[in-house]
Amino acid sequence: MKRVIFSAAVAFASFTSMSALADGFVCAVDDEALNIKVYNHTQPEEGTRNAAVMVLSNQDVGFGRKTIATFASEGTLRNAGTSYFANVDLRFTGSSRAGELIAGTKLGQLKSIRFHVDYNYSYPLEDGDVTNATLVLVKRNGEKINLAAVCDRYLNN
Repeated sequence: MKRVIFSAAVAFASFTSMSALADGFVCAVDDEALNIKVYNHTQPEEGTRNAAVMVLSNQDVGFGRKTIATFASEGTLRNAGTSYFANVDLRFTGSSRAGELIAGTKLGQLKSIRFHVDYNYSYPLEDGDVTNATLVLVKRNGEKINLAAVCDRYLNN
């Protein structure tokens, strides 16, 4: 009987401490050198379909300065399915570089960034499969800039 209880306890501990594999999207904006990467949490207690981080980068900038801004679920990023919403808050380190350019607009002029990936978890894509997305830059004056993007599904198997 002790062996059965011990085996069940070990199996339960192994199951509850497991983490999910990393997943998200690696995207590029058409006609821009702008890249967007979004990754979900890997810990089940945080929700493996909840956004963990969004990174915007510019491939035309020199090595070591490519990252424009990062947004994290601990303050500036949230999601609903595969629609991601980032608050541009200059008080957070990841989005504090107000002079960085995103599609010809300075980061400090933006209020928020909306990123909608054409994907539904009910219809899975394999790692590397391609889908479309839309990036919407919302300026502090209310103006919106819509940009088309192409995304590769990222699954760390």
